[in-house]
Amino acid sequence: MTPRKRPASPATLQVVRDGEASAKKAAARKVPAKRAPRKVTPVSVTAAARSGDRRQLLVAMRNRIAAALDDPATKPTALAALIRQQTLIAAEIEAIDKPARGRDTSGDWLAAILAMPASEPWDEAMI
Repeated sequence: MTPRKRPASPATLQVVRDGEASAKKAAARKVPAKRAPRKVTPVSVTAAARSGDRRQLLVAMRNRIAAALDDPATKPTALAALIRQQTLIAAEIEAIDKPARGRDTSGDWLAAILAMPASEPWDEAMI
């Protein structure tokens, strides 16, 4: 017994107002989305050292150590040292990326000013 063939699905109809295009035509006319910015290509440790950028050098070293950690040929005695270096480098990169501590905008400064003792008694006649 041969399986039954399904009949071709009928074309779907869509209500369109005067001057409008169907959804398929509108989708075809859409402007293509902007491309995502290119990722920065990994730099060798030598090139990063020549650049003089400390963060770039740390990232290159981190990537090199990560490759060594993933390599099955890496000796087990070297793994502990590599893991330690990876941890230290990650901490340094995080410290560089952390934004500098700027002005305190939390609002606690007002409470601190109000809590300060008055250095001189208030004298209305001084005004």
